[in-house]
Amino acid sequence: MKGTNYLKTLHQIPCSRCRFATNDHRLKCTVNPYDAETEAAIYCRDFEPKSEKDASDCGCASKKFYQANT
Repeated sequence: MKGTNYLKTLHQIPCSRCRFATNDHRLKCTVNPYDAETEAAIYCRDFEPKSEKDASDCGCASKKFYQANT
């Protein structure tokens, strides 16, 4: 049960859908490199979807932040 809850938490990390993600293991994020791909990134205030389609499909808390600023 503990493992399942941890995996659900990891699936909430939005970095792979973010415009600032680099897909480079040396610098994962250009804005928040220390928090990238960690649980701290779940509520990242700098999250921006890669495209408008990603903004509508995103199920994370940052979606509301993005929509309020567009």
